[in-house]
Amino acid sequence: MKNFGFNVIILACWLMSHNVNANNLTVSNLSVNQAAQTVTFDLKWNNSWRVTTVPFNWDAAWVFVKFRTCGASPTTPWTHGLVSVTLSDHNFSSALEPTLSDGSAVGIDAAPNNTGVMLRRTAVGIYPNAGPHTITLKINNLPTSGDIDVKVFGIEMVFIPQGPFFINNVYWGFATQQITSEAAVTVQTTNYMATGTWNHTFVNLNLPATYPKGYAPFYLMKYEITQGQYADFLNTIPSTAQSNRYLGNFNNYRNRTNNSGTPPNIYQTDRPDRAQNYLSWRDLSAYLDWAALRPMSELEYVKACRGEGPVIAGEYAWGTTTLIEENSITTPENGTEIGNTTDSNCNYYGTTATITGGDGGQGPYRVGIFALPTANRITAGAGYYGNMELTGNLDELVVACSNNGSAEFQRVWGDGDISAAGDHDVTGWPAATISGNNNRIMTVGGSWYSGSDRCRLNDRYDGHYNCYYGDNTARTRYYGGRGAR
Repeated sequence: MKNFGFNVIILACWLMSHNVNANNLTVSNLSVNQAAQTVTFDLKWNNSWRVTTVPFNWDAAWVFVKFRTCGASPTTPWTHGLVSVTLSDHNFSSALEPTLSDGSAVGIDAAPNNTGVMLRRTAVGIYPNAGPHTITLKINNLPTSGDIDVKVFGIEMVFIPQGPFFINNVYWGFATQQITSEAAVTVQTTNYMATGTWNHTFVNLNLPATYPKGYAPFYLMKYEITQGQYADFLNTIPSTAQSNRYLGNFNNYRNRTNNSGTPPNIYQTDRPDRAQNYLSWRDLSAYLDWAALRPMSELEYVKACRGEGPVIAGEYAWGTTTLIEENSITTPENGTEIGNTTDSNCNYYGTTATITGGDGGQGPYRVGIFALPTANRITAGAGYYGNMELTGNLDELVVACSNNGSAEFQRVWGDGDISAAGDHDVTGWPAATISGNNNRIMTVGGSWYSGSDRCRLNDRYDGHYNCYYGDNTARTRYYGGRGAR
């Protein structure tokens, strides 16, 4: 089964187009009316839903636009498009509607956060293969004359509705407690998480109202950032930023993102649907700023996994203690590969860390590889609301529920622009460069390099250790991430 997630279509100078497919979210047939400041394109993604039964949510496509003058210098940044907040300026077809980023109403986020549009299904239902749907967006800052390059991006998201949930302790974690609001709250965490002392005693940690606790509604990327997504990010930032954000490590641990292409696509990958490893906090936060998203907090990760379900000792993201390793996949790895083990649902370090089939080796899989048409939540390896690979594949970088992380992190979105050096420049996020004893950024969920214990939902041993002693400017072969809005 070919999955769905990200696509970019490029309208180059002189109305030449180039379509880049990655997963089954596609943007095609792009046209631009500069005089009217509109872009028109066809949008399609498969296996979509909007349900009024458990989990009472929907998926959506986050769509945004970037442009720049034709023939611009490699140091010239792309401009992020600002979407008109007047709904009558757009055409979404009858099948799709825009929602605010809290899912509360039909609409487009008010300026200055009108940096894209979140499109969900208009009607309740399950949509295995709907579309394409023709979309027209008015971009307020699109030049009305001159030759320009235009790119339209789409990222699949999942809506996490407002509601209470439980946090609990497995190892180096939290005392069991229900999160019932976004107000300031005191939680109990292991002494190690709060102070760096190696013991299991609990201490109080005061979380300010500004730290996202997972109770309020938010959107979260359906998948981990893919190699195709990261390559397209690199191709739309200035040359100095490209050099700083290029991950290197090509062909190591299944990383196939390289810099051997030709302009305008210098950065490329032959595995666009594979999760992108080697991400540092500096890389992840830059990507999320560029995409007008934000990092997720540690508590939001727990909410996405458990939802409003009960606490189950030793559970994984899909709500049970069943963990079946997959270390053999079909060939070729072209976006259609699947696992060969019956009901496998996780890429972790089990009986072997070496993949048989496809490219082989050790490293991440294609995102959504277990989401077969016959799968349920357990066999798909899905979180409560439908996010994939929250357990295994790659350790995901999140802002820690800790003294420094909680104090510094706010529910603020990126604006689509990054610094000339290629770093995020968002006030309300931890700094781009953090190293040693940082007590801010940690990892969750385990990875292809983790044992089964480290993949458990509330096991924070690796994450807490990395939070204190990991260098968040360094690139690690089993680190990745995803964004929220």
